[in-house]
Amino acid sequence: MSSAWSRQRPAGSSASASPASEGSAKPLLYVSPTCPFAQRAWIALLEAKVPFQHEIIDLKRKPAEFLELSPTGLVPLLQLEDGSVVTESVPVARRIATALDKSGRLMPGEAASRIDSFCQHWTAKVEPAYYDILRAGSEPQVHVATAAFVSTLSQVEKRLQGAATDAAAPAAFLLSHLLTARASSV
Repeated sequence: MSSAWSRQRPAGSSASASPASEGSAKPLLYVSPTCPFAQRAWIALLEAKVPFQHEIIDLKRKPAEFLELSPTGLVPLLQLEDGSVVTESVPVARRIATALDKSGRLMPGEAASRIDSFCQHWTAKVEPAYYDILRAGSEPQVHVATAAFVSTLSQVEKRLQGAATDAAAPAAFLLSHLLTARASSV
């Protein structure tokens, strides 16, 4: 048994066996604590108050049993009670919101298309802009990437303000005015 697993499986079981076949009716989430994408799925399960089990994957030593379920070796991976598998953080969070969250709080039916649009915008625009800052090779590149990131956050803020229907909602959702001041002083 690989030391990359945080939870011991019953003898004779394999990763391809469904969680239910191991005597559990809970979904099984494979994560790495350092992966923000895996944390997105973890938070969705906690917010939905879905009982689940988890296994921590050492991303430098991925066990063969895990790779049977995820040939790409990416986390998060959610194995459902029926043995089916969902990968990638947005589809995992969406499955949690639409199939496991009995309260409907994470994905209210009337807001589903707006939530999907927001998530698509976030993953297509904000995440790449953030990673451009991390990949910048020089201080001038950091300044350019930071300005682009702040601009992207401003676009998100406008989307959020446009979606806000509560008059008591705060005027600035992401505090981009603070990021702008900080970026200009770097």
